[in-house]
Amino acid sequence: MTPEPLRRDLLTAAAALVTIDLAGAVVAVADDLASPGDALTSGTYLSAPGPMIAVQALCAAVAARSAGRAGTIAAGLLVAVCTLSLSAAAFDGDVGHAGVSTAEVLLQAAVVAATIGLWLAAFARIRRARRARPSAAPGSAARASAAARP
Repeated sequence: MTPEPLRRDLLTAAAALVTIDLAGAVVAVADDLASPGDALTSGTYLSAPGPMIAVQALCAAVAARSAGRAGTIAAGLLVAVCTLSLSAAAFDGDVGHAGVSTAEVLLQAAVVAATIGLWLAAFARIRRARRARPSAAPGSAARASAAARP
């Protein structure tokens, strides 16, 4: 299992992002920025697409609960999905779009901030896994045991 602080950080960041994305979808539908179907499948000016939210939540849960390779792979996928989400926010023109209010721009900023938080938590999970591996430096136990094998 992932160490408690990393586990807590991943789960908290994922819960925050999912909550903010869902709030964004609800606001977008209420303000006629998107239909409920579009909010679920394609996302809105104020939220990520439903499939992306689901992948982020699933990867965060696996990265938080699984030790070893499965958790590291899930964290790597999470970094990739968060990077995609942040790239879309930076370049698709939705952030600060002319059709959104000041309060909605603040909601967009919250989505971006929460995505950055989840990206950082996932990156910390990967970094922790890399530090946990045995070193192959001269004189290390890994190198000594490899040299001792026939």
